[in-house]
Amino acid sequence: MTSEEQKLKPKDESIKINDKNLDNKDHENENENENEMPLINYRKISNLSDSTINYFVISITLFINSATELDWFKLKENVNFSLSYFLFAGVCLYIVGILNWYEGKELLFLFDFIFAFYFLSFFFCNNLYFVNIPEKSDNNNDKLQAIFYILFFAFLLIIGLSAKTKGIVYVVDYAVLFLGFVFLFAYKYFGNKWIRYVYSYVFIVAAALLWITGILKLINNGLVKSIAFLDPTD
Repeated sequence: MTSEEQKLKPKDESIKINDKNLDNKDHENENENENEMPLINYRKISNLSDSTINYFVISITLFINSATELDWFKLKENVNFSLSYFLFAGVCLYIVGILNWYEGKELLFLFDFIFAFYFLSFFFCNNLYFVNIPEKSDNNNDKLQAIFYILFFAFLLIIGLSAKTKGIVYVVDYAVLFLGFVFLFAYKYFGNKWIRYVYSYVFIVAAALLWITGILKLINNGLVKSIAFLDPTD
């Protein structure tokens, strides 16, 4: 063994020892990270604007509207109850929509806002304390409402297309609502009573879907892993 090799050998051994020490430290750090528990283990809980309030409110209102058109539960005899709930639903959705806008959820804000506008418009246009429409103008009034519903289902179409990256449940909800308002437009424009039955039953289906969506979101909030067809959420 030459003198140069003797001089290099201690250095090589020291390098190996240092490498071993580094590997041991890295291994110890990995074990510590595995055993280390987070100080706060939390799951994001939906607050008011991200809750199921809007789904339940819209669901109940659509059901009341359809039940009134189909003359269920004698709701036509108790118009004040139906109109009062429309007023409550409109105000509630406006509040929830403002919170969604504040949190940057523009799509959900638009969804809440247009339904709030629809429910409040329905309340003011059908409340005799605010309007008094002569019987001769009923046909013209229906034509104006038909134009309004064209704009309404156009908004729903835009929301539905924008929600294609969301969970499949929300896309189905928007599609059924869009279909319901298309039939509502046709009823207001053509005045066929059979179309009234069709749009009423479509709204009942939409109300059931929105109610189920609200329940699923409540369940999803308490789960460690999100429900697949709700994710990504709205």
